[in-house]
Amino acid sequence: MSEADAESLRDEILADCAELPKKTREKVVNLMDWWVRGTSLSVYTRLAFDFLVENERISSVDLRNAYMSNPGKAYTQGTANAQTGQVMAILKAFRLIDSMGDLSTGDHAMIKRYKEITSK
Repeated sequence: MSEADAESLRDEILADCAELPKKTREKVVNLMDWWVRGTSLSVYTRLAFDFLVENERISSVDLRNAYMSNPGKAYTQGTANAQTGQVMAILKAFRLIDSMGDLSTGDHAMIKRYKEITSK
C-alpha cells in the first residue's frame, strides 16, 4: 500500500469513527490505545478478536452468543446486545470485517499483532 493510499484509508477510518455514538467511540479509543501504547483491550473487543481469529468471520449473533456463554463471565442478554452493536461497528470501521462479517484480510495489521500477542 502506498503512503498516499495509507493516508486516505486512515482518513476514511477516522471519518467513520467520528460518526459513531459516544459509547462506541470509547471503544475506538481503547482499540487505538492498544494499538499505539500496548494497553489491554476491553474484554468485549478481546472476545470479538478471539472469535474472529478462530473463525475468520463473525456475525452479530455469533458475538452475542460468545458474550452470553463466555466461560470467564457470562454476560446478560442486555449487556451482550449493547456490546455486540458497539464492537461490530468498530470492527467494520477499522476494516477488520466486511459487510458480511468476513475477515477483510488475513494480514490486517491489527489481527497480525493480536495473533502475535496471544500466541505467546
